[in-house]
Amino acid sequence: MLQNIKVALATYIDKYRKPGLPEPELSGLYALHPERGDLVSTVEMQWPADWQHARKTGVYFVFAKDGQLLYVGKAWHIGSRLAAYFDFDADKRCRQIGRKWSKEPAYVATIACPEGISFEAGALEEYFIQVLTPRPTDNIQGYQGKNVAATV
Repeated sequence: MLQNIKVALATYIDKYRKPGLPEPELSGLYALHPERGDLVSTVEMQWPADWQHARKTGVYFVFAKDGQLLYVGKAWHIGSRLAAYFDFDADKRCRQIGRKWSKEPAYVATIACPEGISFEAGALEEYFIQVLTPRPTDNIQGYQGKNVAATV
């Protein structure tokens, strides 16, 4: 799941960033539903552990169980933004809130911007939406499953 993101990030760094700047930091995969027992082997953290890069500015990636990238977003505080999408249910398992997804989210990854370069989050978000193939489904469809491109 993260291979395309790693390649795209390396290309972004080589092509668009001034040499010598500290690099953005890519997290590992975070599993939203570990109780289901069908995790991919590359999971590094799982619900209900704190979000990776929770208190940092950066971008986040939401994946379906099959590895499809659903969404790329940016946040000034990654943990707060992800908490707006995912919360505890009565049994302390992860539940989705505040957004309709085209598929159920299963994994999250993040990229933290270096200290002092938080403004780069917007550029990273737009870059990943444009270069990742296939493009993130829920960025294209828009909120509530509406096809924004068809209405413009």
